[in-house]
Amino acid sequence: RLASHGFVVAIPTNYDDRMTVTGEKQFYPSEESYTLGIYIERTRDIQYLMTRLVADSQQSGNLLSGTIRPDQIAVAGHSVGGGAALALAGGDDRACDIPGVDPTMFPPETCIPILPDPRIKAVVTIDGSNWFLYYAELAKIKVPNMGIGREWSTLASEAPGFEHDQARQH
Repeated sequence: RLASHGFVVAIPTNYDDRMTVTGEKQFYPSEESYTLGIYIERTRDIQYLMTRLVADSQQSGNLLSGTIRPDQIAVAGHSVGGGAALALAGGDDRACDIPGVDPTMFPPETCIPILPDPRIKAVVTIDGSNWFLYYAELAKIKVPNMGIGREWSTLASEAPGFEHDQARQH
């Protein structure tokens, strides 16, 4: 729908999210490492994709030639992709300090900062995993952003204790 209004839309496939037929996470030894891994890798995938698309748009003869305005990039994402979009908009001081998870359970090399990407000028999240970020990190987001999430009562019935999550980014 966005593309029909003149937007260039790219939806990456995240290789790290691959599961076995039985539903087991194939590349991560625990649920916690899986959660942190896909969060960090989403930010890298988004940045790589932005870099490639802008470069392709600046090459004459390329299918995307002249279509992307590098000064007007918006990032949208669902769930962990939304969390990654928020992290790239404002930064995450330490990716492994997920609220409620003990950061010492991760290898030290995964406790990296996610730096804000100045190319991002707007963010839209759909049930975005904003719980990856502390309030102080969310407050660093200075670009226009919109969060679309489920009703609090729906969250309370589906995932008791998490009904506040969608309110955090506001």
